[in-house]
Amino acid sequence: MAMHSTTIEALKVQFSRHGIPAILQTDNGTQYTSAEFKEFCQSYGIQHKTSSPHAPHSNGEAERAVQTVKRLWTKATDKYLALLDYRTTPLESVGLSPAQLLMGRRPRNNLPAARALLKPMSFDSHKVKHLLDKAKDTQKLYHDRRAGSIRPELQPGDEVRMAPHPGNRKWSPAVVVKPHSAPRSYIVDSKGKLFRRNIQHLRTSTSAANLLRHTMPNEEPWCEPAGTPEVKEDQYAAAPSEPPPPPAVVPLWAPHQTSELYRTRRGRAVKPPDKLNL
Repeated sequence: MAMHSTTIEALKVQFSRHGIPAILQTDNGTQYTSAEFKEFCQSYGIQHKTSSPHAPHSNGEAERAVQTVKRLWTKATDKYLALLDYRTTPLESVGLSPAQLLMGRRPRNNLPAARALLKPMSFDSHKVKHLLDKAKDTQKLYHDRRAGSIRPELQPGDEVRMAPHPGNRKWSPAVVVKPHSAPRSYIVDSKGKLFRRNIQHLRTSTSAANLLRHTMPNEEPWCEPAGTPEVKEDQYAAAPSEPPPPPAVVPLWAPHQTSELYRTRRGRAVKPPDKLNL
């Protein structure tokens, strides 16, 4: 079975349990960019959004959750019981577990708990969202302190250089077409093709530099620039080439000639080692 078919079947199982989401956020894997997955989202009425290409941190919540579960599974003997404990652990910012936020009740695990705690309970969704947003703002504050200054936004028509693809080392010239709907993402035109790139993969440039970069593959053969004196072939032909004189052989260390140093052909000085005169 193809990868996109397996992904669609797995999502259908989850949607049958929890309902169909209005927005689905994924990365740019081939299973999510296929025509079959696009048709599946349209048939289910799902708005599909993708993160910036080659920028996993733009989908940071999902990436962090995957990393947390992977680390948890490396230490747990029972993976499913460990996953249940993770889902029933209260969050520091709101005091509710992910399972409580999703289902409105606390699932039972191996930890002792009163029967009253397992009953369904209601909570103020607006208050919970406010507390979650406040926690995210605090994280952003400390991140911005460490990250330094924020790059200015790019405007349509700005000349930029686009970071190379994995395995390539050359930055490509490009022009900003328009901002993308996702934050800090732009649609750029490079050699007649449109790309979506995060701002961290773009560097401001000039039209002259980009024009030179664009014309490099079709440039004329290299020639001497104007004003450079022409060197004739027979200019050095009259002087016969003589072999260089052999270097003088000097011992590496002489007891009475410590002031004279032996130098190699490239000019490196060889210093004799200091020895005790016993």
